[in-house]
Amino acid sequence: IDENSPRYFIIDCSSIAYVDYMGAKALAETATDQEKRGVTVYLTAVKPNVRAVLDAQGRHFSEECIFPTLHDALSIAERNESTAENAVKGPAVEPTE
Repeated sequence: IDENSPRYFIIDCSSIAYVDYMGAKALAETATDQEKRGVTVYLTAVKPNVRAVLDAQGRHFSEECIFPTLHDALSIAERNESTAENAVKGPAVEPTE
């Protein structure tokens, strides 16, 4: 993944009141395509009936990828991004010998 490419793709499902099989399939394919590119996919505000259709369609989104609000998903993505940047940069203080 290019360093300028997005690392997170957040889908706000708050306005999705209903999804049929084809809609669930399109959502699942979008998520799978992003994941193949190394992008983490988060869903927010997924209604129980929408989640049930996604699960029945065969694309199970783990609990770690579903958040109650967009703010929650953004906070976790930012925290994970900060942690990853710190891991790449190494320790902030040089070790003493």
